[in-house]
Amino acid sequence: EAEVLVETYPQILGLSIENNMMPKIEYLLLHLPPDQLREWALYQPAILAYSLNKRLIPRFEQLKAADIAISYSPKYLMSMTDSKFESWLSLQASSWTVIPDE
Repeated sequence: EAEVLVETYPQILGLSIENNMMPKIEYLLLHLPPDQLREWALYQPAILAYSLNKRLIPRFEQLKAADIAISYSPKYLMSMTDSKFESWLSLQASSWTVIPDE
């Protein structure tokens, strides 16, 4: 599977494991089960190159604030432009109905 990552996204070879990839993987594993992280990385290897502080953390926080489970989000979520992500998030948040406890 590492071969698939390198073939699909050869730029991954230029990323620092210690300073770039490990912090992201550690953060992502706090929010995704290992099998889902694997699936996301194989589908969209660039997720490992996105900025942890400028893209990944803010989007996970926005999903949490909107009560949207990351496990129900599309694999390409992190690759959306900011405007597309905001539109998607708005659509998801407006399409949910909360039934109050009785």
